[in-house]
Amino acid sequence: MSKRINSIDALRIIAAFFIICIHASYFGKEYVCYFAKCAVPVFFMISGYFFIGSKKESQLRSIKKIFILLVLTNILFIFFKYGFSVFKHTTDEFFTKSFSLDALFNFFVLNESPFGLHLWFLSALLYCMIIAFFLSKIKINKKILIPVICLLLLGDLCLGKYSVVLFGRTFSPLYARNFLFLGLPNFYIGSLFKEVSPDRIKIGNPALVGLIALFTATTAAEKYILAALDMSGVREHYISTTLLSLAVFALAVKNADYDKKGVVSFLANWGRKYSLFIYVFHILVYFVLKVMRSSIGIVNTICNYTEPFIIFAISLLAAVIYYKLKDLVIGKFSKKVN
Repeated sequence: MSKRINSIDALRIIAAFFIICIHASYFGKEYVCYFAKCAVPVFFMISGYFFIGSKKESQLRSIKKIFILLVLTNILFIFFKYGFSVFKHTTDEFFTKSFSLDALFNFFVLNESPFGLHLWFLSALLYCMIIAFFLSKIKINKKILIPVICLLLLGDLCLGKYSVVLFGRTFSPLYARNFLFLGLPNFYIGSLFKEVSPDRIKIGNPALVGLIALFTATTAAEKYILAALDMSGVREHYISTTLLSLAVFALAVKNADYDKKGVVSFLANWGRKYSLFIYVFHILVYFVLKVMRSSIGIVNTICNYTEPFIIFAISLLAAVIYYKLKDLVIGKFSKKVN
């Protein structure tokens, strides 16, 4: 992989927190999500930034890592979902829905895991990496790449939020939220940023922050206008979501930081080590809290205001413990081998 940039890796952990904000239940969620929805496109941009242009061996290691993570997390959630179906006496339904032809098609083609809805990201990321690995042998002209990126982003909007405006109907969100229309264009946007040195981004930090605020506001405006016209599609991804993601990522790239000290470096270390674990694990914490909220009033009251922070803190703690134990086991095993 390319040399790590603290500001971009710090963005990983921030994006992980905002993904938790998207999934959690709390007062004011609707307003937070106007900004938080940029988290997934930003994740793809970060991945593309570091993957494309790196050495072949590094790319293969990354593909192997995501593949193993995808397999292990799906196995974990198979057991979790099966255990829940046993508790609810719905095991027949579990097997029928999870291993049907439709479910398998959605999993292998549209990235939708029948065991954990959020696991689609890992599958889409794996596909993006594999495609980029093979395309790296071809020198893609920017005059071709940029229009293709725009067409794919347009495909997301046409099949997603603006489907009612354009076609008078909605489509399954799976058709837009996958490696093709959401993953690849943002993955390659990240690679385009890599070709631009930070000092060539002429927009100043105050202007970028202003653009972030503007596109957050226009995201809200798009939502309300489409809702008022009763022409809102199923996906919460707007024209402004892409513009917001670009502004956020540009701010991180422009302020490239390699210092090994300070808050940004601290967050970057979390981002490098724990962001993917938090992404996978946080749904389990959310589920446990959901059960507790339904039966314990004080937990529900507290979570109404703080659930994203609680989920993030528990997921981060679990990540730290997991990697400490992993390093301990690997260390002891290495000593025995030697």
